[in-house]
Amino acid sequence: MNISNILSVLNSGVKDRIFPGAALSVSIDGFSAHKIAVGNFTYDEKSPIVSVSTIFDIASVTKTIVATAALKLLDLGKINLESAIGEYLLQIANTDVGKRITVWNLLTHTSSINVRMSHLAGDAISRGAFFKVLAEYNTKLEPGAEVNYANANTFLLGEIITAVSGVPLDVFIKREVTEPLQMVDTNYVPSPDIIERIAPTEIEDGVTIQGIVHDPSARGIGGIAGHAGIFSTISDLNNFLTMWTEDGVFNGKKVLAKDTVDLALTNQTPSLNKSSGLGWHLDNPDYLGHLMPSRTFFHPGFTGTIIAGNISRKCKVAFLSNCTFPHRENHHIKNEFLKKLFDAVFS
Repeated sequence: MNISNILSVLNSGVKDRIFPGAALSVSIDGFSAHKIAVGNFTYDEKSPIVSVSTIFDIASVTKTIVATAALKLLDLGKINLESAIGEYLLQIANTDVGKRITVWNLLTHTSSINVRMSHLAGDAISRGAFFKVLAEYNTKLEPGAEVNYANANTFLLGEIITAVSGVPLDVFIKREVTEPLQMVDTNYVPSPDIIERIAPTEIEDGVTIQGIVHDPSARGIGGIAGHAGIFSTISDLNNFLTMWTEDGVFNGKKVLAKDTVDLALTNQTPSLNKSSGLGWHLDNPDYLGHLMPSRTFFHPGFTGTIIAGNISRKCKVAFLSNCTFPHRENHHIKNEFLKKLFDAVFS
């Protein structure tokens, strides 16, 4: 790993206007994490400078933290992978979705639920409205037929966590995941007191989105959801990845059972169109480039975020940016950048 090459790639991201600013934590082969920050909160050079402690909206990287909370319930014997989700979500217990979709389907994105939550976003969105859509869902279900990534899967996983644990999703995650991992700057719905530390994500109708979840469907239901809404830093996510690369242990404390970690990082869908673990994507060169070692687990986020780990190389990468600023139209160009970044990490 050549840090100067990595820094050059990061600076090119700012120069090429892929993102105004970014922060990266990277460690490989067991060495201590290198933490780097480049750019500013916006393309105005007078805006705040991004630092290694800048807080970002991590978008769908939220899903990995929610999946970890669900796996904690699995460890505790509170849920089963093979159980139909209607056993936990009484609102849809007697529906086709509730009877045929399992917890495993949600974690592997093989539910075949084809509901785009972004299409439900707006003033009228609510949890009840979404469950009504599922209750009336009449599209043919083919659970387990293919991996089809969808927000609905992890939204439902978050609802199961709330129903089974008996406490709100954010409370359970804080108690069972972020506090044990000393993720001190990681939470839903950030306090107004720390807004100045948070990178903005977009300008919508002349209003800068900063400290409010970017995902419109998560925003519409109050900012706390299974599929999006968490804000974090590279240091906190490095702690998170440490647990995942160290058999579920962080600072001598077991957060997840080793067997659960092993299962989650094993390809659950070897005969399907994509490789999926439990809550993780696996070995995808479209994001990770062509130098990645096998069994690399990762998850990207729409706002320009990605975390990845590899046990054999003792590798942990947490990259956070705000590539959707000022507008999301160019967010697709981030994938080519990410491949260059991971090639630099693994070279």
